[in-house]
Amino acid sequence: MYFAGASKAVLEALTRTWATLLADDAATKGTTVNALLVGGTATPGLIREAPDVLKERAREVLRSGVPILGETGIGRPEDVADVAGLLVGENARWVTGGVVSANGGAFPRVM
Repeated sequence: MYFAGASKAVLEALTRTWATLLADDAATKGTTVNALLVGGTATPGLIREAPDVLKERAREVLRSGVPILGETGIGRPEDVADVAGLLVGENARWVTGGVVSANGGAFPRVM
């Protein structure tokens, strides 16, 4: 767990550094740099590799189409794709250097 936290801290620092370095491009070309921190997502890889309890939760999410929110949450791939689509879309043109969590409340954070 320590490695996961450390790697996320590095990702956040790199995101903010790149956003600062590319600030001129952001102003003239619309370049933005953001990070998307995702939580558990019901994918074939999760179903194949996760412990049995998570596999069953992921299968249920895929069957029902309804994500499980909160601490034990598992989302659908579409849940992550929607947030990613927002970040790369025109409506997020003013967002750069952001670190956005897409995890259904599993790991709440303050930006």
